[in-house]
Amino acid sequence: MTGRRDGAVVARWLAERVREVAPPGLGRWGPAWELVEEPSTRFLDALSAWEASGAEADKERVRLAAGGVVAAWREAARQYEAERARDASRPAHVRVFRCVDGCGAEVGGPDMRCGRCVVARHREREEATR
Repeated sequence: MTGRRDGAVVARWLAERVREVAPPGLGRWGPAWELVEEPSTRFLDALSAWEASGAEADKERVRLAAGGVVAAWREAARQYEAERARDASRPAHVRVFRCVDGCGAEVGGPDMRCGRCVVARHREREEATR
């Protein structure tokens, strides 16, 4: 059995690797979280299994899943930097507005939601009234 202490060490190690690839501000960019959600879930599931079993096979799953998390953050950083470069290349008088729900989508003006977020909120309300 490895225990939670070993799991915490691995989680801290992974956080350091992510900090190495993530530029400042990336965590406030909504699409980044969509990109890393699945690999992060796989990592947490593998970590829990390894903490419980201590098996070498589970430890290897943790290692592979951690690599997936770092790769996902690296891809999120690439997309974030590309979007920032696009925004910077626009004329200064052109203002870019982003969805107020934080998804990162461009919208027509301040305090607006993108279509995807409007639909998601509508579905949530429908589900709540059933």
